[in-house]
Amino acid sequence: MLSRKLSRIGTMQVVFAMEHRGDFSMDVAESFFESVWEAHEVEEMYRHVFSEKKAAMRLESASDSPFSPDEKAYIIDCVETIVENKDAIDKMITDHLKDGSIRRISAVDLSILRVAVAEIMYHEDIAPPISVNEAVDLAKMYSSNDSARFVNGVLGHIVREGGYEPN
Repeated sequence: MLSRKLSRIGTMQVVFAMEHRGDFSMDVAESFFESVWEAHEVEEMYRHVFSEKKAAMRLESASDSPFSPDEKAYIIDCVETIVENKDAIDKMITDHLKDGSIRRISAVDLSILRVAVAEIMYHEDIAPPISVNEAVDLAKMYSSNDSARFVNGVLGHIVREGGYEPN
């Protein structure tokens, strides 16, 4: 069973850890999946993604990881895409900032933007407006309303402008 929303959360968390550590290697993803999850962390994450009934069912069947094998595979694929194309993704983000400085973006917001831009540029099976909406939801969950507006503005500009051809 695959929840793309939950997978996006996991992807964002891995990319955030990479940014925080200054290490964009798959070793960070491996350590993420080896992490021990507190029950309240998993419950909170599930509450954002699933109905109450489905969250309870997932909690009952949860193993050591809050992610199903399909979700883990999806996260790894997305993270690999971001790592392999980080320069192009960051350039796309930078080109659509008013001041052109990616360094001024919080690590959470930058991680959310990287996930969404990677989807827009490299996942033809996902419509860009879905990536934008999901990124705004992530910003509301993990950052602030101001961040949600910022993320929406940057991604909206990217989508409206187009020209995001994969390398």
